[in-house]
Amino acid sequence: MPVSRGIPASAVAELIVLEYGSQDALDTIDALGDTVAAVLVEPVQCRNPALRPADFLRSLRDLTARRGIVLLFDEMLTGLRPHPRGAQHHFGVVPDLATYGKALGSGFPIGAIAGRADILDGVDGGLWQYGDDSRPPHETTFFGGTYMQHPLSMAAARAVLTHLKEEGPGLQERLNARTDALADRLNRFFRDEEFPLELAHFGSMFRFTHRADMELLYHHLLLRGLYVWEWRSFYLSTAHTDDDVAEVAAAVEGSLRELRDGGFFASAKRPARPLPAPRTRPAPDLGVYFFGDYPETTDTAKAYDSVIETARFADERGFSSVWLPERHFHSFGGLFPNPAVLAAVLARETERIRINAGSVVLPLHDPIRVAEEWSVVDNLSGGRVGIGCATGWHAQDFALHPDRFEDRREIAFSHLDDVRRLWAGESVARRTGEGAETGVRIHPRPVQAEPPMFLATSGQRSSYGEAARRGLGIVTNLMSQTVAELTANIDHYRQVRADCGLDPDGGRVTVLVHTYLGTDHAAARAEALEPMSRYLRSSLLMRSAATALGRSPEDVATASEEDLDYLFRRAYDRYCDQRALIGTPESCAPFVDALHRAGADEIAALVDFGLPEERMRAGLEQLDLLRRRILERKTPEAQGPHDTQGLQEAQGLQEAQGPQDITAPATSAQRRLWLAARLLGNSAAYNETQAVRLHGQLDESALRAALDGLVARHAGLRTVFRAGSGDETVVQVVRAGLRIPLLVTDARDSPPTGPTGRSRRRSPRRAGAGTTWPRDRSSHPG
Repeated sequence: MPVSRGIPASAVAELIVLEYGSQDALDTIDALGDTVAAVLVEPVQCRNPALRPADFLRSLRDLTARRGIVLLFDEMLTGLRPHPRGAQHHFGVVPDLATYGKALGSGFPIGAIAGRADILDGVDGGLWQYGDDSRPPHETTFFGGTYMQHPLSMAAARAVLTHLKEEGPGLQERLNARTDALADRLNRFFRDEEFPLELAHFGSMFRFTHRADMELLYHHLLLRGLYVWEWRSFYLSTAHTDDDVAEVAAAVEGSLRELRDGGFFASAKRPARPLPAPRTRPAPDLGVYFFGDYPETTDTAKAYDSVIETARFADERGFSSVWLPERHFHSFGGLFPNPAVLAAVLARETERIRINAGSVVLPLHDPIRVAEEWSVVDNLSGGRVGIGCATGWHAQDFALHPDRFEDRREIAFSHLDDVRRLWAGESVARRTGEGAETGVRIHPRPVQAEPPMFLATSGQRSSYGEAARRGLGIVTNLMSQTVAELTANIDHYRQVRADCGLDPDGGRVTVLVHTYLGTDHAAARAEALEPMSRYLRSSLLMRSAATALGRSPEDVATASEEDLDYLFRRAYDRYCDQRALIGTPESCAPFVDALHRAGADEIAALVDFGLPEERMRAGLEQLDLLRRRILERKTPEAQGPHDTQGLQEAQGLQEAQGPQDITAPATSAQRRLWLAARLLGNSAAYNETQAVRLHGQLDESALRAALDGLVARHAGLRTVFRAGSGDETVVQVVRAGLRIPLLVTDARDSPPTGPTGRSRRRSPRRAGAGTTWPRDRSSHPG
């Protein structure tokens, strides 16, 4: 039947829609026989790529050939993508005609038909050519389209086909393997974390399949910079790198974890993990990190003095470490082209604090020079060196070695192995100026047998696993990951260490956070606003850290000045709330506790993000106050065995008192709704009716459990409104432990009636379930 008004019935009168892959479809075609002109199928449907009925297609090919029916494959999506011959190669079935598009035009609008010559003679008239007496020997039919034979589309299609021919099937094989790896990673994540969805794919086309409404997932992916087509199908291309695919996977994983944290999924019920009993993790240490923006107008000598004075302060006050980055050819991090040089200065200016590279970009250096330079600093400091290692993130830095950028990750870990061997006193093979093979060792010998070593990562799960397998610590930040994602990444890191036979608690995790503390929360936020906005702007444009804003790097690069100001101020507020120590020691304490619970061993305070010198110095005093309070305060996670009795008593008291309601002022919108309901005596403003159709037998206990879990996860479903006192005329109260009644009505023996009272057709298996709230908004939610 026509899909909508305006389409005459005659337009589809000659069309029959059958279920793809079913025996009934084959039987129907066979029964209709010679009355069927053509059968059109999409061999792999973009909405259901997991459905690949090979036997059905082969039977269909045999049937249509026997009956003289044209078999047409719609390969607009699958053509050229899994193989140069598309789905035809995958199934071993050759249709009479096939349609192509999408990938064929490389983004330009185009459609193409290929197939049997005798059929296509009706399009071009058969074999003939211009310039002689030949003419089309066959009668042609009319065909056309909006962009028919557009020269730009034709040129693009020719270029695509030429490239595919030159590369051969290996191009698709590599791309398919990359998609397979993405599907394997995400499907394993879905199973391990108990998320109700699956990634189905065919070639490099993939789609998330799920029974529940997952629309919020796609909005989260958009906010993380991933393009989501409105029909929810996705495609990888040869332009995507391994890093791109890892970013896609991380975006999916992070989005689902955020949705779970927001109560949209029940917590995963995982079995006990085969980890040793974890040690009581002490409160995190507090270190200092430098990575500021130093434009050409900066007084460089004064800037270095500030770094040295800050390091002295941290050393005298008992901070754990000072971190020095490596950066080239840009004002962002411009003071630190060689962290070993500045580390040597700090080694003579300090006595106790650990001096860490944060981090050496290993592919830019000969590992011999890295080992030599940091061995010197290790001697100057009396064995206080730590070495953070990075694979490199900015192409401009690789002007030093442009040939290494493409393979920077592999080169970095190869150099790391050499640094470790040299540090341990072993030799590495080199060639002398005369061409002779030789083995070289470093001098002077370092003080430490092996320094603490770290891998820098912005939050990629694979980097946490790599660091764990190599026995490295982690130095990371919150520019591209939330605290919830950090928690999951650290959990993964410690599990991989355990799987490799290492102490899971032995790896040290340092988290970099931007820091400014004052004596007044609002004042500190206001004082840091402009410096932090400038800093985020410079760093986001360079480091693609636009996830802090929910925007892509391209959005930032092309935005107007007015839009940039809005974006960065929005980023500032969100960043301070969730990813920075900006406020007072008291207001930032919950964030420190969150990092402690996440598993961080050290918080590295980035202090040089652009504040005036006097404010930065004043902030260091408040930072030291926070450090001392961290050590003094005993949170449940940090308590030792001697605190067990007090903790148990506190827990017992809480259990005896039972769950407590939470009261807060109502918002202005809530007050207006509450007042309207009181005046009108109508509670409709509080209700939203939804109907859900479930197929199969109703499991009442499972439905009750699901409803209880939903209400428990969402405080809004347990919120009631009551008259307040004083200035607060209305308050909202989140009821603790509230259960919403579930009413189940069995309607199998009593057919429902319509609006006019006339009886409708009886359904032998009809039941209904619903929830009802009493009208009293002071005790039950509306």
